[in-house]
Amino acid sequence: MSSSERERQVEDHTFRNELESSEAGETLPLNALYPVPLTVTAELGKCPMTVRDILELSKDTVLVLNKQAGEMAELLINNIPFARGEIVVLGDTLHVRIAEIFGINTEET
Repeated sequence: MSSSERERQVEDHTFRNELESSEAGETLPLNALYPVPLTVTAELGKCPMTVRDILELSKDTVLVLNKQAGEMAELLINNIPFARGEIVVLGDTLHVRIAEIFGINTEET
């Protein structure tokens, strides 16, 4: 599935200070979810491989990814796309500068 197809699957989200429960109209404060752990992943690219290709991998093998240098990385929360960003190298570590968050219109009207 391409990133544009995934983006179409992502619905616009508006976060409220309270989450409504379907039972008895109860509400839960949003901050009750603050400690819930999530996994954020920056996807640099993909490459299709067969089992044979995998078994032939060795040290110093270079994998060709489906993205060009400088192309935005897709950011996922628990494998759900939510943003795109630019890969930035600071010192010895990789970082992501968020350029777009799906479902948020940043254009002034």
